[in-house]
Amino acid sequence: MSASWWDSTQRKFWTLSKQELSEALKKLEYDDRQLVQQYPLPEKRLLNIFFSTQIQKLGRRVTVRQQALATAQVYLKRYYTRVEIRQTNPYLVLATAFYLACKMEECPQHIRLIVAEGRQTWPDLFHADISALGETEFHLISTLNAQLILHHPYRSLLDLTTSTQNPNAQSHANPHNTNNTPSSSQNNPQSNPSAAAPTPFPLTPEETSLAWSTINDHYLTDLPLLHAPHVIAITAVFLAVALKPSSTTSQNYGSGGAAGGQAHAAAMQGALINAGMGRGGGGGGGGYFSNAGGLTPGGGSAAGAGATAPGPQSRLAKLVTWLAESSIAVDEVVECVQELVSLWEVWERFNEKVCKEQIARFVKGRGLDGV
Repeated sequence: MSASWWDSTQRKFWTLSKQELSEALKKLEYDDRQLVQQYPLPEKRLLNIFFSTQIQKLGRRVTVRQQALATAQVYLKRYYTRVEIRQTNPYLVLATAFYLACKMEECPQHIRLIVAEGRQTWPDLFHADISALGETEFHLISTLNAQLILHHPYRSLLDLTTSTQNPNAQSHANPHNTNNTPSSSQNNPQSNPSAAAPTPFPLTPEETSLAWSTINDHYLTDLPLLHAPHVIAITAVFLAVALKPSSTTSQNYGSGGAAGGQAHAAAMQGALINAGMGRGGGGGGGGYFSNAGGLTPGGGSAAGAGATAPGPQSRLAKLVTWLAESSIAVDEVVECVQELVSLWEVWERFNEKVCKEQIARFVKGRGLDGV
């Protein structure tokens, strides 16, 4: 087991570029193009939402920690980068990923319990017995090359926002980055033990709750396969500070509710513009933060964009300055923000019944429900 994300199998083998991920998925569809044409499925983000809701349903029945649910979702994503979904019974794979994740997160559940709860949760499509789940577990571990240790953003969030640093906390700056340039999660240089973690940016209880919910939401996207956990944590901090919904909308923000998704997306786009982090921004730190006090690119004033900044420097401006002084690759944070905004927009048209019907069609049509 690697105590550091920088030396982990997660970074070395399971942190992909967008192009690598796209090519892997396209290859799977091309190899099984007849099945793809015969059994169309909803777009991937809608499937991600559906699978997340199903894992949560199983988790509520068994009662396990949130991190085990997150680990199960990542296992599922990794598995389906190597196996075409229409070749499997997703409910069996989902239950197996959940069973394995509980083991890895040290909250093991008996295999009989998982099988029994799976049959109760999906009575029409999950008829597996203990041996079938055991065989699927072996295949899942083999497909993932037994690379099962995960580093989640939850710990990074605590390290980045807690004023008293955990003495065992890992550095979120790339220890291989010996200069002061933004680090990328794809770098692979030699180790430099002298690197230090950035100064913590304390959050209010409300902001902490929103950041935690944002991390939960990111598992519904491909971001766990694309970015380092500390980049996700930074993104969650930015969103929590940039978006402070009212008591009415906060009930839906980051919790999976479709209501208010478009409003949050619009607010997030406004925050991006005001922070000088719009889609037209550059990838380095300088372009985003040349005017940290005013929060708009090119020396513009945030107030002119309709923002309100109490005091000489708003809290969002302080966050932007904090990011500018860190070694985080800001273009990666921007990419994560935009992906989450897109997720919340897509959530508006998520229909669990439609997803379930389309999955049931190929599971029953190919006789996979009896597996």
